[in-house]
Amino acid sequence: MRRRNISVSCYRIWPALAGLVALAGAACAADLTVKVTGFHNQKGNAIVYLWTAADGFPSKTEKASAQKSVPIPGDSVTVVFNDVAPGTYAVSVTHDENGNGKMDTGFMGKPKEGYGASNNPQNKLSAPSFDQCKFSVDQGGKSIDIALRY
Repeated sequence: MRRRNISVSCYRIWPALAGLVALAGAACAADLTVKVTGFHNQKGNAIVYLWTAADGFPSKTEKASAQKSVPIPGDSVTVVFNDVAPGTYAVSVTHDENGNGKMDTGFMGKPKEGYGASNNPQNKLSAPSFDQCKFSVDQGGKSIDIALRY
């Protein structure tokens, strides 16, 4: 009889422990706030990409770990990525003026629309690298500012 009570108690404890583990994991996640400034107009949307690795950064946007597309109410937008785990990230931004969901480029890949990246690298002849743009997010979250270039 005593053995049965122990096993019943274990069935009651395990769900509670699993819930505590889930809460602890959620408590480690934080918000990443991205403020993008310098829009020349309010046409189209701002597309903000969150990257966890160098693979594809910044041009192969289908490889970004998350993205948000938001309207542009003025000369800046703020986007929040919720529940971001502590780690190393980079952010890239496109001002998708024509609403086609991608960065339009011209001769030799030069952007035709506004663009930017975390740490605001000033490359003139090439796209920035993940290493130039990476930053850390800890349990307290992070806020970054990106100035668009045209």
